Amino acid sequence: MLIDRGLVEPSAPVANYWPEFAANGKQDIAFRHLLSHSSGLSGWDAPFTNEDMYDWDTSTAALGRPGAVVEARHRIGLPRPDVRSPDR
Repeated sequence: MLIDRGLVEPSAPVANYWPEFAANGKQDIAFRHLLSHSSGLSGWDAPFTNEDMYDWDTSTAALGRPGAVVEARHRIGLPRPDVRSPDR
C-alpha cells in the first residue's frame, strides 16, 4: 500500500525512512529485499516470543538492533556456510 501510494520507493534503503535500522551492516537493505524475503536478515534474536512479535515497541526495537546479515550471495538461495542441514 505504501509503495502504491508513492510513500515508499521499493529500491530505497529502509534506513532512509528508519535510520536506526541501518545498525551493523543493514544500511543497504532496501524495501524490496524485505518484501521478497531476500534481505539477508536471519530472524529475531532469541529469546523472542509471539507476544514480543506483536508488541510494536519490542518488535521494532529488536529489528533496529544489530543482527546477523547473511552475505548478498546467500540471499539468492545459495547454501549458507554457517547453517548445517540435517543431512550434512
